[in-house]
Amino acid sequence: MLLALGETLATLATVAPLRAAAAEPATPPRTAVTVTVTGPTAIGFFPADEPGEPDADGSRAEALAHVQFALDDVAQCLRPDALRTEFARTRTLTIRNGAFGRTFRFGADWPHAVGIVLVRPGRAPRVVYATAGPGSLQEVVPPAAASYFAAPSCRPR
Repeated sequence: MLLALGETLATLATVAPLRAAAAEPATPPRTAVTVTVTGPTAIGFFPADEPGEPDADGSRAEALAHVQFALDDVAQCLRPDALRTEFARTRTLTIRNGAFGRTFRFGADWPHAVGIVLVRPGRAPRVVYATAGPGSLQEVVPPAAASYFAAPSCRPR
C-alpha cells in the first residue's frame, strides 16, 4: 500500500509541472514569429517581455490568460470543426497562407498590442484587437469568428 502511494506521488510530481507549463503560451517570447496556415487558425498575439520589465503584480500573467481564454472560447464555439490555435509573444507576426505571406507589426499602444488574428487558407486574415484590455477579447472575438468563419455557433445568444 505504501509503495503504491509513493509511486502515485512520484507520478504526480512528474506530471504536475507539465500541466502548469501547458498553461503558458506555446510560443516563447521572440522578436518575430511565422505561422504557416494549413486550415482554419486563430493566432493570439501579445507583446514579448522587454528586458528588465518585471511582472511584480502578476498583471501580465492575468492578461496572457485572457488572450488564452478568448482562443479557447473560439475553438469551443467552432466545434466540431477543427480550429488550430497559436499564441505568439511578439510584435511582429508573419502569416504564410499558401504562396502568399503577410507580415503584421503590432503597435506598442494597448489597443494595438494585443489581439487575435483569424485566418484560413485562401482568405485574407482578419485582426481583432483588444478594445478595452485583453479581457475584452472574450467579447469581441467570438462574433468576429462567427462572421469570418461563417460559423453561427459563435454568435452571441
